[in-house]
Amino acid sequence: MRELRNAADRFVLGVLDGKTINKSGLGGADVSLPRQLENIERLIIEDALRRKQGDVQATAALLGLPKQTLYDKIKRLGVNVDGIKEGSSLRRGLCSSTDAGMTCRRRYPPS
Repeated sequence: MRELRNAADRFVLGVLDGKTINKSGLGGADVSLPRQLENIERLIIEDALRRKQGDVQATAALLGLPKQTLYDKIKRLGVNVDGIKEGSSLRRGLCSSTDAGMTCRRRYPPS
């Protein structure tokens, strides 16, 4: 819960992971409050998922939410967990993307 509150505080200050958030990132000033809150919630969940390399259970613990609640929010908000996992694997050097597709190696060699 503390992590969620800290992320919300950073958002209010206009900074999320060192990036300035502008109105266009939230849909502009003409968007309703509920829609803006959904966008903020999506940003917070996506940020937490990236921190945990797409691990939903670890992300739920980080945010202080029951795992099922996080799954419900992911579905309702349209968060692409697979895309976040894929991006995390690419950043860690576990996967490489080519014109032929993506290849991934195991983190630890099989015994």
